[in-house]
Amino acid sequence: MCTETLLRACIAERERIGREIHDTISQDLAGANMLLRILERKLKHVSAEDAEAAAKVSECIDLALSHLRCLTRGLAAIEMSASQLTPALGQLCEETGRLFSVDCRFDAHGPPPRVTNEAATHLYCLAREALCNAVRHGRATEVVVGLHTDGTEGELAVSDNGNGFHHRPDPANGLGLRIMDHRAQQVGGKLKVTRQPKGGTVVTSSFSCIAP
Repeated sequence: MCTETLLRACIAERERIGREIHDTISQDLAGANMLLRILERKLKHVSAEDAEAAAKVSECIDLALSHLRCLTRGLAAIEMSASQLTPALGQLCEETGRLFSVDCRFDAHGPPPRVTNEAATHLYCLAREALCNAVRHGRATEVVVGLHTDGTEGELAVSDNGNGFHHRPDPANGLGLRIMDHRAQQVGGKLKVTRQPKGGTVVTSSFSCIAP
């Protein structure tokens, strides 16, 4: 199966899973949380200690729902315009930092990238995939998403202080890396995944800007 066909199949499957999560698990948790809040109010008249315990469980469910909302957004199809790319990356970092309690920063240098809407979508999805890998798999506590442009060329970089990897990854191996490598090619660039000297990983992709 060619990478383009594989990418389309993966996107369709991710959308299906996202809908299933939203329509089943998220709704079930929301219903359970509503019942728990009713129980909490009743327990206040019986036992303050039990009411407090119910409130803490409710907070845990709220947190789980927040993670699920983040997950379903990540599974949804993205259509990004060039003008939305920079603010969307900043918002992505803000939401990731809040939901996963990590120091996630966005660092932009140079003029707004002049790219097609399709390229902007690929760059956003590439950043999101690298960011998720850093937080969920790399166990990073600090992540920086950088977007640097000089008018004709640009670079997207996601660096973290996570676990890194023991061997140099090969984009030909692993579905996630294959898709990220394909996205980098679609923006006229090349994907690089390197280990930092003091630990952590840096994922970079160059990209070409549209001539003014």
